[in-house]
Amino acid sequence: MILCEQNKNLTAILILSVFVCTIITVVNSTIIQWGIFFYYSGLFIVPSGIYLDFKRGCLATSIIGLYLDSIFNTPFGFHGLILPLTLIISKKWINEYIVRNNSKIILIQTIFNSVFLFLLSMALVIQELNTLKLVRFLIDVSLSTILFIPVVIWQSDFMNLLLKDRLKIEVPIGK
Repeated sequence: MILCEQNKNLTAILILSVFVCTIITVVNSTIIQWGIFFYYSGLFIVPSGIYLDFKRGCLATSIIGLYLDSIFNTPFGFHGLILPLTLIISKKWINEYIVRNNSKIILIQTIFNSVFLFLLSMALVIQELNTLKLVRFLIDVSLSTILFIPVVIWQSDFMNLLLKDRLKIEVPIGK
């Protein structure tokens, strides 16, 4: 019975994550003409850590990461590796520490997102696919963070609405 519920949670998280990725990609394709890029890969660690067991969380973040790699055309499967590794490192901490405080959910996802953007920028510089300019990097991080926070609140509320009946705890976000 528990495995069936975990599979339903996995399916719901994957469908919502692909939907969110697709919508944000459409938005990015519109706002890129003004030099704004919304980076959002940090959005997918906490929901997988909260709503899924370890194995399914790693599977979900791997699939989402590979989907992000196909969208961003990043080198060497960057997101397909970094998302599950981050979940492996932070899963226990997310379950014990993050669930109880909505500001911590926003803070940790914003930190994950900024670190991922920095690591991706460094990987692109190493491969000489991008010339990193500090001012441009700081502007992208700042604008992504401003756009990122409402998306985190919406995603957490929506995940809670979809999956709270399957959990013994509720994720108190956006209230």
